[in-house]
Amino acid sequence: MPTYTPDEFADVLMGAIPKVARETVSVVKRGALNVKNEARRNSVASSGFSARHAPQTIAFDEVEVHGQTISAEVGYLGGKQAKLGVLLEFGGGRDHSPPHHDLRRALDAEEPGFVRAMGDAGERAIE
Repeated sequence: MPTYTPDEFADVLMGAIPKVARETVSVVKRGALNVKNEARRNSVASSGFSARHAPQTIAFDEVEVHGQTISAEVGYLGGKQAKLGVLLEFGGGRDHSPPHHDLRRALDAEEPGFVRAMGDAGERAIE
C-alpha cells in the first residue's frame, strides 16, 4: 500500500465510500445465501420425517439498505412451516422437542468467512 499524507489518505477514504457500500451489499447477500444453504442442510439432517418440508421454507429476504445499515434476514418463511421452524430452532413441547439451532449453527459457521470478506471488501475499496 502506498504512503499517503493525512490529506491524501482522507481523499482516498472519501473516494472509497461508494465502493464500500456496493461491496458490502454483495458481501451481505453472499453471506445470507451461505447461511440459508447451510441452515437448510442442518435442518434436513435434524428435522426428521414430520418436519421434512421445513428446510425448504428457510429463505432470506433481499438485502436492505437503510442509511448506513445493510442487512438481510434469514429464517423460516411462510405459514405453518414458519411456525414449525420456530419450534425446530428454539425447541418446545417440553423435553421431547429440544432446540435444533439449525439457523444459529449456520450463522456461526459463516461468521469467520463473512468477517474476512468484509475486510477484503474494505481493502479493495481503498486500492
